[in-house]
Amino acid sequence: GSSTIIATANSGRKALRITGQGGSGQEVLHRLKTGGTYELKAFGRVSSASDAAVLGIRFFDTGNATIADINQPVRATAFQNYTVRFTVPPRASSAKIYV
Repeated sequence: GSSTIIATANSGRKALRITGQGGSGQEVLHRLKTGGTYELKAFGRVSSASDAAVLGIRFFDTGNATIADINQPVRATAFQNYTVRFTVPPRASSAKIYV
């Protein structure tokens, strides 16, 4: 898939548009504490009811194996607030937020 910054936003001046399969991710573990509980929040929507999207966070161990994947499906065609609540697993050595 591809990612583009566009002007059609829920609020503010810019938004992220992802087309096709795949998405965009950002490494975040260095800002989180093991055992800490956090919330990832974002406004999102899909272009049509047949589209699928996900907001989530994936944790990896030192061998880069996935040890947890917590996500929230995005299904609304109008902007809606989505929340993913998660606790950082003890063996996590890296984590990526993804859409």
